[in-house]
Amino acid sequence: MKCRFQRLRDELGRRRLRELGLPPPKLKRLTLRIRDGEPPRTVVRAYLGKAADGRPSPQKALAHLLRALGQAQEDLDGRIDEVEGGVFDDSINELKEGRAVIDRLIPILTRTRRKKAKTLPQLKRTVRGEEEE
Repeated sequence: MKCRFQRLRDELGRRRLRELGLPPPKLKRLTLRIRDGEPPRTVVRAYLGKAADGRPSPQKALAHLLRALGQAQEDLDGRIDEVEGGVFDDSINELKEGRAVIDRLIPILTRTRRKKAKTLPQLKRTVRGEEEE
């Protein structure tokens, strides 16, 4: 008879357990739930949260968006005036929704950049072994 960890390992695979970063305390909590009868996939999905829904992480989704925007800029370079939309084309709504996403992302990324810019000097001092004043 296999133990809880072996069943979980069999269900997910060794590499996936390492990728999930399941240290023994978290793993023990998960295996206890499995021992109590919960299906292993359900337990792990609950642990992973939103990442378990099959969608890319927010960082990967942002990278996809930036790549697509860069490619579109390259493809349309100097030819935007030649673009025509059809009568039943939904491109205007797609562009408006895309603009809304971009308008929401810009302030978030700006705040993140500011926070990281503030911590960079502190990180440099720490790496150099300098004490804070």
